[in-house]
Amino acid sequence: MAYKVIILYQLYMPSYFLGTFTEYPYVGPAWYSREIQVPSDWKEKDCILHLERVLWDTQVWIDGQKVEGHEESLTTPHEYDLTPYIQPGKKQVLTVRVDNRKRYDMSVNDLAHAYTDATQVKWNGILGDMYIKAVEKTRVESLQLYPDAASRTVKAVVSIYNSSSQTVQMLH
Repeated sequence: MAYKVIILYQLYMPSYFLGTFTEYPYVGPAWYSREIQVPSDWKEKDCILHLERVLWDTQVWIDGQKVEGHEESLTTPHEYDLTPYIQPGKKQVLTVRVDNRKRYDMSVNDLAHAYTDATQVKWNGILGDMYIKAVEKTRVESLQLYPDAASRTVKAVVSIYNSSSQTVQMLH
């Protein structure tokens, strides 16, 4: 399924953008803000903020109002449902707080997740794709397939998400 996206600017620290070690490393919370405007034709969609690679912890605000949720993962994208906070067609301010301080000590010799200055992985914020996507209010949230070669069958486990006020009938 295709969806519409608003691409947000990449937020690189200059030293990492140039591929060199940072001369002035920063560890702690950093705040990034920018004005956004979700298209008017997204009124009937859910708006999801996607942050691909974040070190380590994020929180999000729209026009100063904290978005529900809190993400702290090094291995999966951080996503926030902006739908209750977004007013399609209106200019708004998106603020992301990123805290790159080490959250958990899961390491031997401080090498877990290659969280070191020497590996250039201890970056100062967000790397990779950052966008807001418009998705259908009723959608497949996950799909898992379990093939059984002996019986020549496949078991499908499907999770459906419905944020609309309408009941959706699924056929099977």
